[in-house]
Amino acid sequence: MTTDDPAQHRLYARLGEVLGRDHAATLMTSLSDVTRLRHDFDQFRVDVDLRFTALEDRMDARFAAVDVRFRAVDHRFESVDHKLDAMEHRIIGTVHKLSRDQILAMVWANLGQLVAFGGLLLAAVRL
Repeated sequence: MTTDDPAQHRLYARLGEVLGRDHAATLMTSLSDVTRLRHDFDQFRVDVDLRFTALEDRMDARFAAVDVRFRAVDHRFESVDHKLDAMEHRIIGTVHKLSRDQILAMVWANLGQLVAFGGLLLAAVRL
């Protein structure tokens, strides 16, 4: 609530009647100091709010930059994941091919041994 000059003069006059001029002057000075203090406090609050708003804006900007970096790192990890998946498929394919080739070689070797053993048996039976 703000007061205008005529209201302050009426208050001072009434305080002068009730308290005396010296006490009225002291009280009016104190009231003006309180009013000034309240104004200073309100200005301080506005200044603090502005500083916090500026700080929030700076932090938002920094976090936005960090988010951009994280997205770039995520993209790199996805790229590495795709490369590792492709390498895994190549390795598994190679292992399957080598296993199949080795199994076929063992089958042919066993078949050869069976034929040789069968030949030996036939030769032994004829003797």
